Amino acid sequence: MDTYTFRAMCAATTTVRVSPETVRELERFRGPLHTRTADETIRALMRLRSREMLRLTRGLDRGRLTDFREEDRGEDPR
Repeated sequence: MDTYTFRAMCAATTTVRVSPETVRELERFRGPLHTRTADETIRALMRLRSREMLRLTRGLDRGRLTDFREEDRGEDPR
């Protein structure tokens, strides 16, 4: 197992033990994500996953909704 040291929000460090396969995967993502460290790579991957989850959950009615019309108001037109 390899050991990485990450900076936390308040400049403290935490050591995380990961497998050699995980290290290789992180190194493989660094180029396409334009990151310099394992910490930056993990953060970038978390941001991408978060955006994807938001896109999936916020787009449930995409294509099924139409623009609002005055008759959609539902008021009695007296």
